[in-house]
Amino acid sequence: MLNYIKKICILFSVAFLLFSKLSIADNMKSEPFILNANKIINKDKESLVIAEGNVEIVQGNEVLRADYLEFNKKTNKAVA
Repeated sequence: MLNYIKKICILFSVAFLLFSKLSIADNMKSEPFILNANKIINKDKESLVIAEGNVEIVQGNEVLRADYLEFNKKTNKAVA
């Protein structure tokens, strides 16, 4: 079961990377980032990815931490 959860987390992280246009700084080249959380939910019908508990997004040397993150795949917007 834990292996299945890890695979799901990796899948959503890759999807999050592909659909996001997150840029930490204007002069920084677009780098991939990693999404980690206790729980990651993909709601296909609503085009949402929801991360809950110890959410962490890492891009280069920058780290964003939150309790909750919601990413809309249609608009490429995230709210933490």
